[in-house]
Amino acid sequence: PSPAVRTKECLEARLRELREQCLQLKRDMNASVTEQKLLTTRLMGLERERQRRDRLLRAMLQRDSAGLKLGADMFHRLEEERNSMVTSRQRQQELQAQIDAKEEWIQNLKRDRGFTQIVELQVELSSWQHE
Repeated sequence: PSPAVRTKECLEARLRELREQCLQLKRDMNASVTEQKLLTTRLMGLERERQRRDRLLRAMLQRDSAGLKLGADMFHRLEEERNSMVTSRQRQQELQAQIDAKEEWIQNLKRDRGFTQIVELQVELSSWQHE
């Protein structure tokens, strides 16, 4: 084959390689975004649990300030909350750390030079194909 044909074949092979690399980066980014959404949802659930505990504590304080005794049900609920509070706090911190790490990874991927070059080449290629 002539040098022009070899060059064209090399360019086409490189283009296929870049397209596949771009698709893989997009898949990775989409997977990370999905995982980040799941982590954020879990974090919101933990936040709702914390708010429920806060309401319980406020109710207890109101009863105490009104001079009322705490009922057995209030003690039972408080005991349950005490057992789960430490675990919940640790889980919330872990989830927040995972979310932060995913956000950073996504931002780094968006700024990745190879990824941006591939996207630019795709835009350029599509404009050439339309001409």
